[in-house]
Formats: sequence, structure tokens, C-alpha cells
Amino acid sequence: MNYPESPSSLKCDQCGAVNRPENKFCKRCGASLATLEVCPQCGNKLEADAIFCPQCRTQIKGQKEISTPTLTVRRLPLGLEILIVFGALGAAFYFFSSVMAFYASTIFGGYSEVSGMMTAAGMIWLLAAIFLAVVSWGLWNLKEWARKALIINALMALIAAFFNIILGLLSLIYSIIILWYVFRPHIRTLFQVGRISPMETPTSRIYTVEQVCPSCGKKAKFGAKFCVKCGSKLREVEE
Repeated sequence: MNYPESPSSLKCDQCGAVNRPENKFCKRCGASLATLEVCPQCGNKLEADAIFCPQCRTQIKGQKEISTPTLTVRRLPLGLEILIVFGALGAAFYFFSSVMAFYASTIFGGYSEVSGMMTAAGMIWLLAAIFLAVVSWGLWNLKEWARKALIINALMALIAAFFNIILGLLSLIYSIIILWYVFRPHIRTLFQVGRISPMETPTSRIYTVEQVCPSCGKKAKFGAKFCVKCGSKLREVEE
């Protein structure tokens, strides 16, 4: 005899047979029905973790304890692993550099300034090595302070890069101005004919050119064709 389907009946998930609400196993296939819950007020089917009935708001078997799911990390994300590897390599590089700086300071012990500079550089590189090693260890163990230290380090690098961009732009502008000035015609002519010294007159400014012998370096008067010391031919200068 088939039990008539009603709101309170239990339908087997395996074979689809309709069972009475009090049944614990399916009458047709024997599958367990214990995972199915029914609202005692309206007979609505409930999910296994339901606390209240979605149809009549009846509380089911008292307040159930809500457990917070825990995240089990079996493997770190690839990006985090790359950061840890680069941090460890950076720590090793700075440590090696600090050792070499300390060794160089002992070699240049007779030169106090050079030795002091090497010692200071070694201390800075040693601190950088310790910082990277500690942060890499913290990232490996998923420490919150390591993540914050990484953020601060990235912000400092970003600020330094910003200032480097500004300095680079200023250097570019400076270089362009220098190149524009030294390639101006009167500057090029000045370096081609020699040093020019101004002589003031009541009416205008007259320029005299001091020629230099290419062979012996003897100065010659403007307009001379040969050196008075060695007789070498001088470069002709257009007036």
C-alpha cells in the first residue's frame, strides 16, 4: 500500500518512494531517511542545517550551535611563494654584501674615511638582510605583521620611485637645455675660433681673437699667418 503524498511525507532521494514522516528508512529501497527533517508545525521539508522553518518560522529543535568554518591551507598561493623566494634571495644577497663590506673595511683600515664608509654600508646591508629574512619567515607562517611590513615596504618603494621619476624628469630637462645651448651657432663659433675678449669703444663693441699655434702653443696676434716661435702655419680666422 502506497502512502499518499502530503506536505508531511518523506520522499526518498534514491528511488522516489513516498514514506511516512516517522519512517527512518525507505520502505522500497531501504535508503536512510534520517537526514531529512520536516517542520512539526506545517510539515514543510527542511534542510539539515535549518534552524527555522522558511514557511511558518517555527524554530526547529531549539537554537543550533553555528560553527565558524575553519580554513585549512595546504599550500600557499603561488604569488605568496614567489614573494617568499625573492625575499629569501634578497636576504642572502644583502648578507653576502655586508660580509664583503666588513672585510673591505679591514683591508682599508689605514684609510679611516674609506673604512668608515665600508663599515656603514655593511651595517645597512646587514639590517636589510635581517629585515627580509624575518618578513619572509612571517609570510611563510602567514603572520599578519609580515603582511603589514610588506605593505609598508611597498609604499616606501613607491614613494622612492615617485621621487626618482621627478629627478629623472629634471635631469632630462637639464640635459635638453645644455644640448640646446652648446649647439647654438655663436657658441659653436666661439669654440672654433678661440677665446674672445670684449673691448669697449664709444660706438660699438670690438672683439679681438687670440690665436694659438697648433704646434708649440704660442699665442699669436689676430691676422698672423705663421707662428713667430716655430714658423708653423696658423689656422686662418674669418673676420
